[in-house]
Amino acid sequence: MEDNPASTLPFYLSAASIDKLPAPEHQPEIAGNDLETEIVKAGNRLESANGADFLLALAYLDYAVQWGRFSPGQLDWGSQAKPVWARIKEFRLFGPAGEYYVWRTEPDHFAARLRLDLYNGEGVFKDSAEEEKGYKPYNAKTPPDIVSEWLALWGTRGVSQADGWLEISEERGAKLLLPYTLESGQTLPLRVLVRHYLDYDDEDTGLVRFTDLRMVKVSGTSQEAEKQAGKKR
Repeated sequence: MEDNPASTLPFYLSAASIDKLPAPEHQPEIAGNDLETEIVKAGNRLESANGADFLLALAYLDYAVQWGRFSPGQLDWGSQAKPVWARIKEFRLFGPAGEYYVWRTEPDHFAARLRLDLYNGEGVFKDSAEEEKGYKPYNAKTPPDIVSEWLALWGTRGVSQADGWLEISEERGAKLLLPYTLESGQTLPLRVLVRHYLDYDDEDTGLVRFTDLRMVKVSGTSQEAEKQAGKKR
């Protein structure tokens, strides 16, 4: 169910134990001149485990928001100008297997986190049918859990571009270019799958805390799902 936004409007929550996933890797200090090199290195690791055609890149800059893709071994921004790396505020490179997240700590300095969701070191983690039914009883021996949800992206108008790119916009405002091809029967807005990571305090308190989140993939919405969502509202 996590892979199908058509059946999850307006959103869907699921949870599963992921205690056997590797811990995220952190880079506390990246100089601005090294940022693109580090992104490419992380992209190569993600790509080898990804299982998708390419990784998606999302750059939050001081002056714009920009989508791109990574494959093979290089960043592609389509017809857009290459981002000015010193102006990056946040950056995400993601796919089914994991995400490389970068944030600016001070001018021309950055930190990063690489998370690989490889269950037992191999294979991309997915919710099982049993786990998709909802939360399993809390078990202190198998934290953390995940909560997944589909979030709508900005843009309800789309124009297909060359080489698998899609220009999305609203009636008024900016236009964004995404590396995405709408499939037959799909409509806008696009949706992004966001995975939240939870952990628990000790058994005495049982408090839950969000420890991380990442983007997983982008997908369109089927026309039938829109009709069903309208009936439920």
